[in-house]
Amino acid sequence: MMRNCKRFSKELKWKIKMNKQKMIEWIATCDTGISSKTMWSALMGVKRKKDLNIPKDNSDFRRCYDMVEYGHVTLDELQVVKKQYPWFAPVVDNWKELSLLFEEELDKRLYMRIRQLCEESDAIRYEKKGELYYERNFWYNITQ
Repeated sequence: MMRNCKRFSKELKWKIKMNKQKMIEWIATCDTGISSKTMWSALMGVKRKKDLNIPKDNSDFRRCYDMVEYGHVTLDELQVVKKQYPWFAPVVDNWKELSLLFEEELDKRLYMRIRQLCEESDAIRYEKKGELYYERNFWYNITQ
């Protein structure tokens, strides 16, 4: 799990606004991955144009979940991630469901759901031309 990072009680989970200091601590001291760094960059208003992705499996989701919990990120604030990276919409739109599956330790169901959302995300992010896939030309712009 997370090093030096404690989870917050479920009662507080969606009520407190994001704590930017905690988010800075998280990026420096906690277990990070590409998808959690992608979310972090959007939430913190940092431009990032490479190594961008959504969670692809349970471990990826755990890192994203831990960041959201540690930084007190609200569901409303998660909308920034979707706005910055449109192909992140399937994850953001289903955050509560994914969180519940994770909290209940329903690993197989969580993995299957993440894989479904990866397909939805890929349909938004990529365009198929023949047998090849090309990333659509998204302009990743921070408008906070």
